[in-house]
Amino acid sequence: MSGRLLATLCAMGLFIAVASSFAVTAGLNETRLSLSGPRKDFGTGLVPRGTQGWVSVFGCVRHDLAVVVTPGGEAFRLGSHSIDPDAGDRVFTPVTAHDDCDEDKPPQKTLALIEDDDALSNSLGRELQVAPPPVPAMIDGVIGFGAGHPKMSVRARLFFAQSGPIVGAVEPTIVKGRRPGLLWVGATTLAAGVHGYILILLLVWWVRRRIARARNAEAHDPDDPENQFFSSETI
Repeated sequence: MSGRLLATLCAMGLFIAVASSFAVTAGLNETRLSLSGPRKDFGTGLVPRGTQGWVSVFGCVRHDLAVVVTPGGEAFRLGSHSIDPDAGDRVFTPVTAHDDCDEDKPPQKTLALIEDDDALSNSLGRELQVAPPPVPAMIDGVIGFGAGHPKMSVRARLFFAQSGPIVGAVEPTIVKGRRPGLLWVGATTLAAGVHGYILILLLVWWVRRRIARARNAEAHDPDDPENQFFSSETI
């Protein structure tokens, strides 16, 4: 087997491996989320540590304390800079008790952190560079299972820690608007990823078999048509 054919097969295998890994991760997370049960409603209470799945909580969304995190890791207060909604920026907003909604006072306790991009489409934050006011609201979203952007969430928490004790490391991050998908979609995606890994194993087996046959052919009768086939670049 020539080096050119081997390089082509290696590139093909690498592409299949990357695509399969993505499919397995996404499919597994979606399947687990679908099997995690119905929405957990915490009302006005604190979301317990370690909670995962589809949740809802009623509290005050403190837009006045929201932080924007860019894909490059830059963090700043919502409204302090002009932002591009299409640049992949995410907004992280603390959620406090529903009656703790005075923007002139620091929050007494944070219930959760919301990951969202809705605030980026608000003209106050995008064009006028003014953070929207805090507002009581019901928040609905997903915690865990691969939802959201964990690295950006960590960066937002670091910003909060440096600017004041508003959000700690305990409060969960709720990805607003995210909901469980269909179980069969997640299972199908997972199966497609596993199928890709099987295909890679078959490809490796075929290449090893072809190399062994080619060496055997050269050792016995290199002029035989069948041996020439196994020594050629024919896939």
